[in-house]
Amino acid sequence: MNLTGTWAAGDDGLYFLRQLGNQLGWVGLSTESALAAHDFHLGLAWANVFAGQMEDNTVHGDWADVPRGRNRNSGTLELDIVSPDLIRRRAETGGFGTTEWRRTTLPAQPRIRERFDLARRNDGGSMHDHLKMYKDSVVMFGTVVDGLGSSCPPNGVSRRYANFMCDEDGNFNDGRYDGDLVFHIVIDRADLDAQPGFWTDEWLNDPAHIRAKLDHDNSDQEEDEPAPRGRNLVHPEVIMYGRPAGKLNCGGAVLPLLPGWMETGSNSVLWSGHPIDGHVDVYPSGPVPVRVFNQGLPPGTRVRVTGFLAIDCHGVFGDCEEDNANKNNVELHPVYSIDVLRNPRTVPLDLTGVWACSDVGTYYVRQMGSTVWWLGMSRDRGQTFSNVFHGVLDADQLTGNWADVPLGDIRNDGTLTLNAPSGAPSTELTRTAQTGGFGGSRWTKIIDGPVATPPPG
Repeated sequence: MNLTGTWAAGDDGLYFLRQLGNQLGWVGLSTESALAAHDFHLGLAWANVFAGQMEDNTVHGDWADVPRGRNRNSGTLELDIVSPDLIRRRAETGGFGTTEWRRTTLPAQPRIRERFDLARRNDGGSMHDHLKMYKDSVVMFGTVVDGLGSSCPPNGVSRRYANFMCDEDGNFNDGRYDGDLVFHIVIDRADLDAQPGFWTDEWLNDPAHIRAKLDHDNSDQEEDEPAPRGRNLVHPEVIMYGRPAGKLNCGGAVLPLLPGWMETGSNSVLWSGHPIDGHVDVYPSGPVPVRVFNQGLPPGTRVRVTGFLAIDCHGVFGDCEEDNANKNNVELHPVYSIDVLRNPRTVPLDLTGVWACSDVGTYYVRQMGSTVWWLGMSRDRGQTFSNVFHGVLDADQLTGNWADVPLGDIRNDGTLTLNAPSGAPSTELTRTAQTGGFGGSRWTKIIDGPVATPPPG
């Protein structure tokens, strides 16, 4: 029997299994809604990987949590294959929770254009009315140039949806506040240009508009937008809510379509991997006017921002000025996640942490002694590729086996050898050999491990 496929578990998780002969691997990701039908992000509570061997109708193997989620457990598993559609746990160590898996099919998710058409802003329009759509799930490294600002009332004002959308309490100034958190970054253009297929693949409108604006010095900015001028300037905007309710349903008793900073859990914007969940302080007269988890984004902060690449049209029926390279209106809007990059520890500990790869994926790595596991996910939350790795670190060399799992569309597998220089074993990895067509060649750690708990807030 072939166990490759998507399996639902009794612990509100989804498992993506890949069988290769008598080898079985998976990634397990926590969910918040049934079959993740209304989850934007997966695996925020827990994420585990498994590698095992099948013998008759029994599977024996090892598992480990990786720092996509909060858990940090590991151990062994023994499974019974009851039928091609049912697996039961026989024995475990390490506190593994799932006891039964059933093969399943995931419900269809709305496409990004549908999400933009349905998500409502508090000015009466939709997300699509406000923006010209160019490309989804864009990843940009850059340097903050003006700090974190907001179009949100200060602390003490209710931020519930009814107040945001319909000004029920009379202190949202009837739509004057759009709820966005905003900043500007000068992007690392060389990194963007080096991303595989960035300027050629998956564009909804002409990429020449974006390229021309990034190349220009943006000298004709509006007076009420005091952003620094210069080339390669991008304006990320973190929305407050991304729901389809609007002013006809001020209570907001509907499920989110796009991540917002006041949404929770799987539908919140991520800050260094953690859902913001409304942890935003706004003190206009304070030394740090806007803080997330008690952190600002002062000029000079290095970040990696993932979101939708768009041109701002400044409201319903606004002029997008897409052919005016002099107009500074390139945005990542809405933002899906912000990773605040930190300098690695002076004395490196191990490889555990979050890594960015040259294939524009994010790799969640767990090292336990000489054993290394990872979950790799493409920039579109693993929909293009998701792979698992299990290997051994010996001196400066990491070797092991990898396989794509069916969270993504690609189905390759093989071996990997990576070089981890002894002078910086927890900050850089370089591929020296591979089989099976593995795409990534260089990894840089962006968040040092462990990262089990969110920043203080």
